[in-house]
Amino acid sequence: MEGYSAETVGGLVFEHLFQLVPNVAAVFTKPKYEMAVKMGNMLEMIVTCASDPDNMKQQLTWLGLRHVNYNVLPRHIPLMGP
Repeated sequence: MEGYSAETVGGLVFEHLFQLVPNVAAVFTKPKYEMAVKMGNMLEMIVTCASDPDNMKQQLTWLGLRHVNYNVLPRHIPLMGP
């Protein structure tokens, strides 16, 4: 997705998620812009770490721990898959 901003990429991901599961939008309390940038930055980090599995595992573990603090439950995780 070279050439796209973090906000654009993250915004597309959230737009798709909210189309799949409209009621999940209520879970997000921060402005859409802020969440889109965070999502885009996180996706960029994951792609960047693709050649370093140990680093990717560490980054995704920290991401998972942060999401526990956001009250994300295991049943919510598959919603991002599609």
